Amino acid sequence: AFNIGTGKTHSVKEVLQVAEDVTGCRIQTRAAGRRPGDPAVLCASPEKLMRTFGWKPNHSDLRNIVRTAWEFHKNIDRMQERQFQGQVHRNDCLWEGVVQH
Repeated sequence: AFNIGTGKTHSVKEVLQVAEDVTGCRIQTRAAGRRPGDPAVLCASPEKLMRTFGWKPNHSDLRNIVRTAWEFHKNIDRMQERQFQGQVHRNDCLWEGVVQH
């Protein structure tokens, strides 16, 4: 089994800020303490995959990761709208937990 990560860590706040910047949407959050059993840090190391296959992460920039994921999901929404002949109306910022600026 392989962990496919970049070996870099990002805080939740950092990921949220980048997501807001990329999407242009404000993400509503509620600060809370760490839950019992939550680790202080999580980081997937790609070292085993790199050693085994000579692979290296090419898209490890957080902004690029969020941007490409956002574009992917927007395209899926557009395909679903076409599939239902425009009957499904979605706003890019109206995902659960996400509100427009």
